[in-house]
Amino acid sequence: MEDRIYRFEHGGIHGASIQVMEPAQWDLNRMLPDHLQLPEDSIVTYTHACCLLTIHGKQIMVDAGYHANRIVHSLSDLSANPEDIELILITHGDGDHIAGLIAENGELTYPQAHYVLHQELWDYWHSARIRSEQSDEAVAFFESLSALIESRASMMSVECEIEPGITFIPCLGHRHGHSVYEFQTSATPILHSGDSFFHPLFLAHPDWPDTMALDAKSEVASRKRLLKRAACSGALILTGHMPFPGMGTVHQQEDGYRWTPMSTSDIEAGKLTTDNKEKL
Repeated sequence: MEDRIYRFEHGGIHGASIQVMEPAQWDLNRMLPDHLQLPEDSIVTYTHACCLLTIHGKQIMVDAGYHANRIVHSLSDLSANPEDIELILITHGDGDHIAGLIAENGELTYPQAHYVLHQELWDYWHSARIRSEQSDEAVAFFESLSALIESRASMMSVECEIEPGITFIPCLGHRHGHSVYEFQTSATPILHSGDSFFHPLFLAHPDWPDTMALDAKSEVASRKRLLKRAACSGALILTGHMPFPGMGTVHQQEDGYRWTPMSTSDIEAGKLTTDNKEKL
């Protein structure tokens, strides 16, 4: 189980990136328009991760994976129980990010948690058009989940502080209500980018659209704002799909950004590269 978990510490915050599904091979050309198709080397390893953060003794999850049992087992390896989770921050509504919120018995996997999500996502779950756009199984899941969390959920629509040191940031385009979360630390911020980018090519070329996005134009605009923010703050970025553990920093270069994966020793020491520090 340990190979599914990547523990880290940054600026006084302890955390773990957790693999929610087995890595898979993915063709980047499926995400690129015809004029940007890669002639070769377009197959990449595509991973799936959620994360656990401990902030001032409070256990917080960003997303919750696909299979509830798998994440619960990983939490056990981290000496955490589902009942210990106090806050769950939802980036968007794809199954690999939220299906794990409901256990096999149909109840909430994390019964004591408070839930945060974008108002647009909540509205979509309750819209008439969802039945023509989603499978019956998906609609039933969204209905069950929204009923289970309605009394313990906060819906946001603009950037705001959820609680001291935790900021909700709309980052629309990828999916309905896609959002990211920023955590203040004694070092640089931690920024969970959700599905804002899937590969370093989308950082090197922030104008490149993702043809699989709900609204590719909005996604590009959101991505560019997020990358500028992360480069200026020197944030440690957590991602959902970059090669596991999907953690690193971004640095501006020419018309784009460079992704620098963080090693275990760098993360534990809270180290940043020199060019990032100079921009703080």
